[in-house]
Amino acid sequence: MRYNQAFGKWGEETAAQYLKNQGLKIIKQNWKCSYGEIDIVAQKEHMVVFVEVKTRKNNHYGLPEEAITRKKREHLIHTCMAYINAYEIEDEWRIDIIAVQKKNGEDAEIEWFENAIRENE
Repeated sequence: MRYNQAFGKWGEETAAQYLKNQGLKIIKQNWKCSYGEIDIVAQKEHMVVFVEVKTRKNNHYGLPEEAITRKKREHLIHTCMAYINAYEIEDEWRIDIIAVQKKNGEDAEIEWFENAIRENE
């Protein structure tokens, strides 16, 4: 596994643990279809939460959450719709972003943007 892949995996695991600590149940990680990949699928009560995780070491290339382009948003929405159709989801759902930044000698800094991507955007 390349360093960037390992670092991304670390970010996703950090985000998954954070969500568990916030009371969400992790349903799936790294679900793939022809449209793309969903990093984390979680659930809290009757809400399915699709999570895009962005991990960075620093802000040299902008904040992690700024890496989600219009095209990435479209792919995420299509991928979530494919998941909903594949598993016949009838619960409410939303797409969140979790930004994970690794600070030197410190724990990760995590910022959670709930309902960050909407279907009609």
